[in-house]
Amino acid sequence: MNIHYTANGVNGTLPIASAYLLYATAEDMAELVTITHWQAQPHEIPPEVTVIHLRNVDGVDLGKFDVRHKMHRVYTATAQNAAG
Repeated sequence: MNIHYTANGVNGTLPIASAYLLYATAEDMAELVTITHWQAQPHEIPPEVTVIHLRNVDGVDLGKFDVRHKMHRVYTATAQNAAG
């Protein structure tokens, strides 16, 4: 499935597994689209707010979202200890 969106007026498409829609909120999708949009443009500095319009998600227009950027684009993973 594809999410068709605009990010600050720029059209984009994000391919995503259909199962994601079962658990994701519209806000989750707007955040994911924003991350993907700015990762594809590494030489640009994201503004404090990116306006995302989820134009077509499984045939539905989910509306517009203000996605705020408060920190630098840093992603850090930490392994979790297994519960014993």
